[in-house]
Amino acid sequence: MSPLMDIDETRLEESHIVVRKLMDSAGASGRITCHTNQKAALQDADFVVVAFQIGGYEPCTVTDFEVCKRHGLEQTIADTLGPGGIMRAPAGLSRICG
Repeated sequence: MSPLMDIDETRLEESHIVVRKLMDSAGASGRITCHTNQKAALQDADFVVVAFQIGGYEPCTVTDFEVCKRHGLEQTIADTLGPGGIMRAPAGLSRICG
């Protein structure tokens, strides 16, 4: 079983569709369950992958790219790496570490 969890039901359904398509294209089998409740999603989990964005796309991602560009740096879409990742890390770490 592969649980997905998001507090936003619309994003959860979109994630479910993407994961299902990825599994189908890879020929993988498995059961995906969707949850808006964290405790339900984590019950019996063998491992957890955390993916989230603090602040939203426009105020954060766009700003990260613009600041890098202004200083002659190239930020790739791998936004947790490189110069933009350095700016993003403190916000994410504060959420994970409390």
